[in-house]
Amino acid sequence: MIIRILKFIKRILISTSTKFLVIMLNPVERIILRLSNKNTVPVVFIIGAPRSGTSLLYELLVRRYKFSYISNLAQMMSSIPVSITKFGSFFITQYHKQKEGAYNSKYGSINGYGAPSEGGCVWNRWIPETYYLDESHADKIDVKSLRQTISGFSSVMRGPFLNKNVMHSVHMRLLNILFPGCLFIHINREIKSNVRSILRAHAKVSASKEDWFSVKPKEYKKFKNEDIVLRSVAQVKYVHENINEDAMNIGDDRVLKLDYESLCKSPEKILSEIYTFLQLKGVDVGIRNDLVPDLSMSPQRFLSDDLEKRMDECIDRLS
Repeated sequence: MIIRILKFIKRILISTSTKFLVIMLNPVERIILRLSNKNTVPVVFIIGAPRSGTSLLYELLVRRYKFSYISNLAQMMSSIPVSITKFGSFFITQYHKQKEGAYNSKYGSINGYGAPSEGGCVWNRWIPETYYLDESHADKIDVKSLRQTISGFSSVMRGPFLNKNVMHSVHMRLLNILFPGCLFIHINREIKSNVRSILRAHAKVSASKEDWFSVKPKEYKKFKNEDIVLRSVAQVKYVHENINEDAMNIGDDRVLKLDYESLCKSPEKILSEIYTFLQLKGVDVGIRNDLVPDLSMSPQRFLSDDLEKRMDECIDRLS
């Protein structure tokens, strides 16, 4: 009973302090965004299927290079994300000093107020999360305020803007209109390993077997009545196909392709390739930290025999 009361008091205190901060920082947010309005900043997106290594790559890049990004703190205060980033710089600094627990995300969530976030609550102010959107949706968005916000992050954190959100994988053509010249880093993972990871994650976090785990590809309606294994295989296959099709539309040269297995085997080499790609595209990003962790891959964990057999059948069916 006492624990429940303490938790209730904690929620009230957090809610009250959050409302107070929003009221206090709203004018500051408007000023920063107004001053950022004239800035055009380089924007880079990490894309791929869910459970394909996007979060790992995100944290590697944020720790290695001086990118600006949406932190967990900004995600929590999504109505004032830039001003709370400016006044919460202590948390950003502490995150970059932290070594224990690094590179250990949970379903895309990285621990720490200053850690990089997908920023779903921030993006949802302008872009719906769950389905495919092309350039025709741009007319429904307040493009000016979105660009001001991204420029604001770059201004207060002093670096090109980087964001990982697998929802962007089906928004490439829209993002190309919103941020002309933006770049994409597309990470791929061996399909069986990817599907196994999705199925395990789905079992832990999804309320129903009818749900999709994370992003839906353009073709998702074709599979709405299929079993979870086929849906997961289709999810991986078609998210990557959507990315490849849209890359052809906006220009393949603005999309860097890499794979999860190579990243784990040779992180230094892959990070250097990304750095070179960004430099060639005119994105000048400084080095924050030269240290690169050991990313040796864990032994493969197989599913039950029945699920493994079903997965093979589904891959053959869609190949």
